[in-house]
Amino acid sequence: MRLQCPRGTRAIAGGGGGFSLDPREQFVNYQRPFDSRDRGRVPEDGWIVFVNTVQGEGEGIGVEVICVDKH
Repeated sequence: MRLQCPRGTRAIAGGGGGFSLDPREQFVNYQRPFDSRDRGRVPEDGWIVFVNTVQGEGEGIGVEVICVDKH
């Protein structure tokens, strides 16, 4: 799951994870800033999180990003 910053801003931090209350059901594979298809004009366009669900069904995931003006 990914969350993109609004136009004219860039990502400086972010995070995310699974919504399960049992830590054995989900784990974060990785999370990092991502660059969209703008060919590097904005270095970090948002935040991306990959979560693996190993038990349970229908467990959700969430992502948050902190964006600032790109100036």
